[in-house]
Amino acid sequence: DGDRRRRLVDAVLAHVAANELAGLCLDPRGLTGDDLADLPALLAGIGRGLADAGRQSCVIAPAEGALWRDAAALGTVDLVVLLGFVEPWEESPPAALAPQPWFEAVVAEAVARIGADRLVVAMGSFGHGWTGSRPEAEPVGYGEAMHRMLGDGGRIGLDPEALNSRIDLVPGPGAGEGEDESTGEGAGGRTIWLLDAVSLYNQRRTLARHGLAGMAVWPLGLEDPGVWPALAGASPADLGTVRLPDFVGYDGDGPFMHVDRLDAPGQRRLTPDPSDGLIRGQDYARIPAPVAIRRFGAGADDMVVLTFDDGPDATHTPGILDALAARAVPATFFLIGSNVMDTPATVRRMIAEGHEIGSHTFLHPDIEVISDLRRSLELNALQRLLISVTGHSTTIFRTPYGRGPGPLTAAEALAFVPIEAAGYTMVGSNAVPRDWEGLDPEAIVASTLDQMKPRGGNVIVMHDGGGDRSATVAALPLLIDTLRAQGYRFVTLASLLGVERAALMPAEAGARVRLDAVSFTLIGAAGTVLRGFFWIAITLGALRALTILTLALARRRRRGEGGGYLPPATVVIPAFNEEEVILTSVATAMNSDYPDLRVIVIDDGSRDHTYQRVAAAWADDPRVTILRQDNQGKALALDHAYGQVGTEIVVAIDADTLILPDAIRRLVQPFRDPAVGAVAGKVRVGNQTGLLTRLQALEYIVAQNIERRAAEVFHGILVVPGAIGAWRVAAVRKAGLYTNETQAEDADLTVAVQRAGYRVVYEPAAVSVTEAPATLGMFMRQRLRWTLGMMQTAWKHRRAAREGRAVGLIAIPDLWLFGVVLALLAPVADLVFFGVLADLLVDIALGRPMLDAPMSALILAGYLLLPLIDVVAALVAFGFERKAPWLVLLIPVQRLVYRPLLYITVYRAVWRALTGTLANWGRQVRLGTVRLPGGT
Repeated sequence: DGDRRRRLVDAVLAHVAANELAGLCLDPRGLTGDDLADLPALLAGIGRGLADAGRQSCVIAPAEGALWRDAAALGTVDLVVLLGFVEPWEESPPAALAPQPWFEAVVAEAVARIGADRLVVAMGSFGHGWTGSRPEAEPVGYGEAMHRMLGDGGRIGLDPEALNSRIDLVPGPGAGEGEDESTGEGAGGRTIWLLDAVSLYNQRRTLARHGLAGMAVWPLGLEDPGVWPALAGASPADLGTVRLPDFVGYDGDGPFMHVDRLDAPGQRRLTPDPSDGLIRGQDYARIPAPVAIRRFGAGADDMVVLTFDDGPDATHTPGILDALAARAVPATFFLIGSNVMDTPATVRRMIAEGHEIGSHTFLHPDIEVISDLRRSLELNALQRLLISVTGHSTTIFRTPYGRGPGPLTAAEALAFVPIEAAGYTMVGSNAVPRDWEGLDPEAIVASTLDQMKPRGGNVIVMHDGGGDRSATVAALPLLIDTLRAQGYRFVTLASLLGVERAALMPAEAGARVRLDAVSFTLIGAAGTVLRGFFWIAITLGALRALTILTLALARRRRRGEGGGYLPPATVVIPAFNEEEVILTSVATAMNSDYPDLRVIVIDDGSRDHTYQRVAAAWADDPRVTILRQDNQGKALALDHAYGQVGTEIVVAIDADTLILPDAIRRLVQPFRDPAVGAVAGKVRVGNQTGLLTRLQALEYIVAQNIERRAAEVFHGILVVPGAIGAWRVAAVRKAGLYTNETQAEDADLTVAVQRAGYRVVYEPAAVSVTEAPATLGMFMRQRLRWTLGMMQTAWKHRRAAREGRAVGLIAIPDLWLFGVVLALLAPVADLVFFGVLADLLVDIALGRPMLDAPMSALILAGYLLLPLIDVVAALVAFGFERKAPWLVLLIPVQRLVYRPLLYITVYRAVWRALTGTLANWGRQVRLGTVRLPGGT
């Protein structure tokens, strides 16, 4: 009635709006009686509503019906999709599905009635088969038709009037029997009419003359592959080769499968009529062969086999075994090797309680896409593991992510071939409740019952691993009781094959079995250790980061220092081949606002014009002393300078460093406290011109504002940077001056000063600007020297812990643990993370069940905790810096690109230390691009 129709129209329009659809196409082919009579009014209401909303409407109309001839019914519809073929009814005799003359007449009439601009014609891409004993037509796809021709024999030809293909199969015994319940396709059709590439080619030529709104192919999935090039305008010659990669032909019945035939291309010659261009001749020189799979092992109608995939699982598999034992039901478990390693006792229980075990690969990959080597490793590793755990091998296999009734494409089916060649029998199923989708127990049982077939027995697939399977455990007793009440009995796969369990699970023994058992035990232990390390590394890293961040926030600015403490001070600048930058460095020191200042430049045997340039610029200035020595290294150059120092405070800077005018004054203030032996300043990267230098700038800001602040709190600063640091001369001399025993003379002296009884503090307001390495090679050389030098320093001062000082009790162990050991092992954590992430992304992309989703999510969350803390630390660091934190955006790049470079440096440094191949002071190429704020 009108009210119901209005409610339906409103519901349809609301659905379109809610889902933001471009429009709606109605298919009224199932309507009969009063509903069909009311269709014009319904179309009018929906059409007007969609038009008012700016959306399109269309209706699907069979060519053999009357709807498309009803102008009033279609008046408000934007498009009409005309199905240009006949769909046979029950008991209709064999006939062409779209005779070319009929098609042309229907299209011409439709254009006249509807208009070309509103008409879309759907060309058929399917077939129907008839048998003498089964009068009703059955749908048959092109691939199935070719499969039947190859199996039964027959001929294919082009009807000269209809221009539709016709196949006449050789009659044989049992015609019309053997219907395939899993696909719904019969296996006994003796006459087949096809709409294929030939019919579509001819129909397209007809449609091209009318300038229609569009063309369509109907339906999808059953078509001759040649319809697509034909639709795109290919010539008849281009349609000659036929391949069937997206079809698999099946024969027989049962859960077991065997590849009987490989695919092979077919060849046909199509002859167009010169007068009208239509194809009127068709000759198959070779029938295209799809992959053929033979099913076998069908049981009695009342037989049911329970199978479980993706286990064993330590939590859920025991519950399933308990339920099976309580009801005396046998089952088959298709096992994943990695899970077997975690729960070997559960697998042994399966064997002891009479169940069967099968292979489901070692790591659950998609066997269609992995390499032959990977496939072989997956099979052999699990086989040898099962033998070592249970003393039995297995000869049955089920594919991960496989379709229960079997493959649909040649690629999927061909993956069976090497597995069968390895001695396995492929096992499918017919009932697969989607228990991995979070169904409740009742829904799992209902889904299973809906999929039970009436003949040939049933094989059910459930899952005991790969996620939360508590609903499966709860559903199992209910399912068993329900099926038994319906008259089913539970059997094993072996019983379907008519063999003993031992035939599917041969007993194995011998020395190799014992060796495998030892090997897998060791491998399992190694896996446990690696997982343990992963979590230890993540936990320690997170705890350290949070502790350092807390200490940095706890540090307070020193009170009462002001800026009035101004004892005489000397700036010492060691230089080796620094002609490009030395004058600027000296100039910034001389431009300091510090009143009583001297500068000593010590040239360590430079081969360029470093000495000459300094002498020419500053030789006449009594505040500047220029020293020269043979090349002996930075440490001895600094010691040489200390021999000329006449002040109690020395400020040491590198030759490529520029200091701000107030930097020296701020560095000196902490020396009011006689316990302070050294003061570390803050270094900023002055040449942030590329990604590498910006990443270094981010590292400097976080390290100094977080790490160094925290280290000052517990008196554990490990290095006063050579770029800007101040020293109490008495403390340096008490510590033994600089030495060339390490590659990090600044760190060596920093620790020595603290061991001499002095404190080392940090003054973030004393700022210098330095030139960071701008190329990867320069960067790696610098970091190798730094890392090796820090390791040497930690080793040299390894006895500092005995003195009870924080630098020995905390700072040096922290360097060894987090700077060396965990850095060496960090790539393992990275590989675990990216491996888990890749598996999850592939599973999501392919719509596959995520077997280890909870554990994977935990690993991802644990790993991502550290970058999250990095972001927080960086934001805090920039808060101390009082600068816009845009560099924080580089943290993902830092984690993915920059950190691995530092890991590589640690590996190189350890190798150098072990082999005794050390680095010298060397020379970094200076570009002289650094300027102080304001352009100075």
